[in-house]
Amino acid sequence: MECQRAVKYLRHILGNLAEVMEAHPITLVNSKPEPDITIVSSPDTLYLERHPYREDI
Repeated sequence: MECQRAVKYLRHILGNLAEVMEAHPITLVNSKPEPDITIVSSPDTLYLERHPYREDI
């Protein structure tokens, strides 16, 4: 529940400046962690065919 409230708050304050992703993998050099919340560069269409990279976060 706290995570959902945090996501809602972050989406509200960030607006169109960034995307807030919930429990989605990100691609790092040696792993693909799945953090509870990730703030990534817009637009979200960048991530239709790939997970966000380190430079997107």
